[in-house]
Amino acid sequence: MFKNKIPLLKVSLPKKKILISKLSKTLYSGNIAEGKIVYEFEKNFQKKFNYINYNVLAVNSGTAALHIAYMLCKIKKGDEIISSPVTAEPTNIAILHAGGRVRFADVNPLTGNLDPKSVEKNINKNTRAICIVHYGGYPAEVDKIKKIAKKYKLYLIEDCAHALGAKISNKFVGSFGDFSIFSFQAVKQITTIDGGILLIKNKKFYKKAKRIRWFGLTKSLARSKNRIKDLGYKYNMNNITAVIGKLQLKQINKLNSISIKNARLFEKAIKSNPNLQNSPIAKNNKSVYWLFNVLTKNSLRLIKKLNYFGIEASKVHVLNNIHPIFNSNKLNLKGCEEFYKKILHIPCGWWLKKSKRNIIINILKNFK
Repeated sequence: MFKNKIPLLKVSLPKKKILISKLSKTLYSGNIAEGKIVYEFEKNFQKKFNYINYNVLAVNSGTAALHIAYMLCKIKKGDEIISSPVTAEPTNIAILHAGGRVRFADVNPLTGNLDPKSVEKNINKNTRAICIVHYGGYPAEVDKIKKIAKKYKLYLIEDCAHALGAKISNKFVGSFGDFSIFSFQAVKQITTIDGGILLIKNKKFYKKAKRIRWFGLTKSLARSKNRIKDLGYKYNMNNITAVIGKLQLKQINKLNSISIKNARLFEKAIKSNPNLQNSPIAKNNKSVYWLFNVLTKNSLRLIKKLNYFGIEASKVHVLNNIHPIFNSNKLNLKGCEEFYKKILHIPCGWWLKKSKRNIIINILKNFK
């Protein structure tokens, strides 16, 4: 048994000398709360990924971004949002926070992403919105689901927490929804220790979102002139977090390119083994492989074998519909069940050295 495991996910930070210098300057500037650096980070993020048609709001977590997005959908008691069970729980917990109900649709058993046909079947008089998750960094079938949302006059939310830099027909994910969110939690592609971004397509929602981010107050007005009309929270990003974010944006392309390079080698190994599959990607799309998907009928045995050789591998998430809070454990979700039975994830990022990568490749080629 190997003592030093290669982690499935790992924190990535800018070089120490550069990071500490920038942090020190901000820490002792006297301006550490939400301010100029946060707004610079928002503009840099918008420019980096060409979100010129969106208003950008930096918040203290991806979950906060989701909660605000759901609130902007004007959810009333009894309203439902169609979502995926194949995701981290915050995607769906935030729906409950906003006062809505979660209605789970099924997924493509090869990708874990929402099945458009199942999405449409689940639409009813209570449906208010659809939330797409680009699971693991693999782009979902946005074009089809966007048409469904338009047909039924529903809001469309893109959960891009796994997929910063992924593309659909040469456009970055996040460019298709009414609202889109990103997460900078510790082990995401880039981290700001914790943090998130909310993209808002319609400018009329932007001012309200800014108020929700700051207790319901208009931050630019004096407190004596403020009158709270909408319930708000303390969801703002601070300058310290934003300093890290600005530096991280400079290295995201490099980090993603390493993941993609490793993924190509894993895909080649899997192709040579009839006992394994990897998740397909549409011709004009690009995954960033925050998670690398391996599919096999013997997923638990392959996880055990990889672990033996010092390679951390797992299923990462559980199907959200098993949680009693969603009251959805009796649903017939065959695609979800098949995906979860077969899926495992292996390390694919910048920290994977050639020697360990070769061990993974050898295991994938010869697994029976």
